[in-house]
Amino acid sequence: MSVPSDKEPTFWQQDLTALLECYKATPAGLTSNEATERLTYYGPNLFHPQRRNALLFQFLSKFSNPLVIRTHKNPLKSRPNPWLTICSLLVVALAVLLPFTPLGRILGFVAPPLLFFFILASMVIVYLLMVEVVKQWFYKRYASR
Repeated sequence: MSVPSDKEPTFWQQDLTALLECYKATPAGLTSNEATERLTYYGPNLFHPQRRNALLFQFLSKFSNPLVIRTHKNPLKSRPNPWLTICSLLVVALAVLLPFTPLGRILGFVAPPLLFFFILASMVIVYLLMVEVVKQWFYKRYASR
């Protein structure tokens, strides 16, 4: 099967007859022989499902982004845009409340125990404190360079 070279015009700029000849096709589609040849050469047209990571890894990957460290200032003094704050809090509220709603039950969500929220909040607080400590250390050590 021939493929147009880089010097030829793109497919939408070519004449339909020339395109059909180039790709060994007819206005009705591929011939049986050409379809068999392509199946043998390229294999079947399959979409491979995307591999899903465990929920823990999905959660932890959210903290690998350096953009979490917004500024070298104190986060209590350096405020984000109010819309960012509102949208972030709405997403968190939706994620927390959804398992407790009828829609959550329809979607198969199960309400986590109260201990889960305590552990999650503790992890987030410890993470944010660690980020702040490391960030302050980093800026003190490397800001003058």
